[in-house]
Amino acid sequence: MELASVHPIDTLLVHQLETILHREKDLRLKYSSIGTGASTAETRHAFSNELSALKDRADRLYRLIDAMEYYGPFDVQADGLNSTATA
Repeated sequence: MELASVHPIDTLLVHQLETILHREKDLRLKYSSIGTGASTAETRHAFSNELSALKDRADRLYRLIDAMEYYGPFDVQADGLNSTATA
């Protein structure tokens, strides 16, 4: 598969998923290293806020992918938008 044949929306979706996975890993590492003695109300609140933001981002990505499935596959050639790509 040629790089030029990858649709920009696919690149965006992969990038967003990678970002979510990296952020999830960062949160896991950050909060697993905190000892129980350092678990304050502020720390729990910060973790809750960061986790909520990550969940919101994942939910938005899911809704985008779900909407794309509703409209069916995007066929570049059928839409006549494939003027610069080569087969």
